[in-house]
Amino acid sequence: MDRERTRVWVQEQKNTIIRLTVHHDEGKEIKRVSPYPCTMISAFARGGNGYVPAQRAYAQGGYETRLTSRMGLAPVAGQGMTNAALDS
Repeated sequence: MDRERTRVWVQEQKNTIIRLTVHHDEGKEIKRVSPYPCTMISAFARGGNGYVPAQRAYAQGGYETRLTSRMGLAPVAGQGMTNAALDS
């Protein structure tokens, strides 16, 4: 039986888990500042703890901020989570 061989390139990987879905702006900031050449943001609210809107969304209002206010998150929560992810 012939077996096909596949080469796999393994590199250093670091996972930081935020159990909330952060706004696209925070995800872009994490990617921009990350010291790793390939940084991916994978986020979803279903199965997680909810959604964290960008700070500017609080002034605009909308469903994102109404839902978040029930969770007791401050408008700066997204930036705080971004900073924590970059510091870890």
